[in-house]
Amino acid sequence: MSNAGGGRGLQAGVALVSGLILAAALWADSIAGRDQLIQLTDARANLAVHEAAIQLDDFIQRVSLLPVTTASRQQILGNTPDPMMVEYLRSVIAKVPEDEVYGIYLAYEDMKWSDKNSMPWMDRRNAPAMTVVHYDYHAPEQDWYSGAKTDGKLHITEPYFDAGGSDINMVSVTHPVILADGHFVGVAGADLSLELIQKIVDRIETNFWYASGETETDHEMIRHAYLVSRNGLVVTHPDGSLMLSKDSPGARVESLPDGKVTLETPNGFAKVDIGSDHRRVYWATSASTGWKLILNVSDAEVMRPVQRLAMKSLLVAALGLVALLGMFAAKRPERHASA
Repeated sequence: MSNAGGGRGLQAGVALVSGLILAAALWADSIAGRDQLIQLTDARANLAVHEAAIQLDDFIQRVSLLPVTTASRQQILGNTPDPMMVEYLRSVIAKVPEDEVYGIYLAYEDMKWSDKNSMPWMDRRNAPAMTVVHYDYHAPEQDWYSGAKTDGKLHITEPYFDAGGSDINMVSVTHPVILADGHFVGVAGADLSLELIQKIVDRIETNFWYASGETETDHEMIRHAYLVSRNGLVVTHPDGSLMLSKDSPGARVESLPDGKVTLETPNGFAKVDIGSDHRRVYWATSASTGWKLILNVSDAEVMRPVQRLAMKSLLVAALGLVALLGMFAAKRPERHASA
């Protein structure tokens, strides 16, 4: 073998080894980058559900000021019904954002439910006229009343269909009216708009994809987030058939494959297989309500940026190898004809 042939062989070997080293380095970087991207995605998802839980707490605390203020107003008058309560409630509901509160009221303990003004009540359907109650709110099954009476403090109900009242799905925040001598006067309350609660839940995914530099329109499944009550009842969900309605009690979280994994801890993350689809599930619990916000994302969607990183690394490795081979080809000595 000539020296020229041996030199070319050595150069080819150096180029090949260099290319392999470059490919290995880029592959190692892509693996490290993959792990970092997954960790970052998990952190963003956890942040999205925890921020939504904080927003829900803020909303509940803001709305709770209405029954607390109404109860305080009645406490000044003692056990005597406030003659200006209807006008007061009418004024308040006109000033409160419509998407936050559906109705406000005060129900008296020492009056029959059928008595006139036993429950001064304003809701969006009838205001400025007073809404009239058509059931005995003193009954133990009326949680908005009995819960506040029993707890002796601010009470948040499970979602329910208010048959005989507003006849809609709602959640109520109520507060007892208790005098200094311990006498129970009644219950002041505000019925929450599930519309705004739904917006808070929907914002989980919007915030998640925004933090990822993408938008909801980049994905086939627009909504992955939902909310369950402290007793495990679905409050909001992309599948409306799972929610409470006049004719259905609604689904329970343990009946959902991605819901069961959230039962053991207030906050967390888990991987779940639903059929052939691999999912990543994140959840956080609202401190004020005990409600759980759940984000369910396809693993394929989460891995999409990872796949892009891998393709980029592969392309860089290929270009680097081509460049090395080009350098080798450019340095090949010319063959000279023998004399």
